[in-house]
Amino acid sequence: MNILNYKLSSTNELLTARIGLLATAHTINTLSL
Repeated sequence: MNILNYKLSSTNELLTARIGLLATAHTINTLSL
């Protein structure tokens, strides 16, 4: 149960980080135009 919980939270963190990077890249691209 703990291992599953840990995997879920780490996956969630990865997704959040990836979304943050995408949003930042999108903002930079928009500003560049």
